[in-house]
Amino acid sequence: VRTPFRCSPHPCEYEIAFVSDVEGDLDYFNRWVAGSRCVAYTGSDEAALTLTHARAYFVYGGDVPDHGRGSERLLRLLVGLKRAFPRRVALLVGNRDLNKLRLTSECAPSDLARPHWSIPAP
Repeated sequence: VRTPFRCSPHPCEYEIAFVSDVEGDLDYFNRWVAGSRCVAYTGSDEAALTLTHARAYFVYGGDVPDHGRGSERLLRLLVGLKRAFPRRVALLVGNRDLNKLRLTSECAPSDLARPHWSIPAP
């Protein structure tokens, strides 16, 4: 279930944008960005994200990749935003993200070189 959280409408010291469970659906994420007061694309080519003002913060609540075809692009956009604003962007890990990370350890060269029955189950 997608929750359309956006920046708080109440005047305060900071504005925090939150979105979660995009699951690779780049069209959905683009619509979310279009309605956000805190996050925007930097140019017409939508190659990078930026925070729109000095009081803007962004939290991604997890589950970046999965069903949608935009998973890799979305990952690159979010990581780029985190690199540009390391203290104002938080990227949380969801269950789908953890499942993908698990593959890196299961496909490590040391695991692939030994018999599959000797690898412990998760």
